[in-house]
Amino acid sequence: MTAKYFELAARMDKAPVWGYSGSLFRVVTNAFLRNDASFLFMALTWHALDANQPPPEIPADPDAQDPENLMASHFYVTCGDTQWPRSVQTYQRDVAVDRTRYPVLGAASANIGPCAFWPVNPVAANKCANDAVTTFLTTGQRPARDAFCAAQS
Repeated sequence: MTAKYFELAARMDKAPVWGYSGSLFRVVTNAFLRNDASFLFMALTWHALDANQPPPEIPADPDAQDPENLMASHFYVTCGDTQWPRSVQTYQRDVAVDRTRYPVLGAASANIGPCAFWPVNPVAANKCANDAVTTFLTTGQRPARDAFCAAQS
């Protein structure tokens, strides 16, 4: 399986297949490997791409959240809680290093993303909201009624 993975990734690095570049193939495979229920779908995708056939459509998940809200909330937390390099050259260097250091996933995890352009502390220090969230996360206790926190500057 490892040999086939590297064969497909290298082939798609040279010429994408049905919109899958080698990088996208690596990232999608990595995502499939996070959930046992995705293994069959991953195998079907690999088989289709290997045969230069269209990959199967990702089945709809009736329990899935709205993808835009899911990504927005992910970036809000990920980018807002940590300092990220702002220099494009830093990401270029990291991509070149990680491409060699981590051949299975490649440089995908080192590539530039939204966090490089995220405002520093976009809405840091809204004491009302922070206190409500911290109380819930540390005690599991919700406010007795709906709460409203005024904007802070």
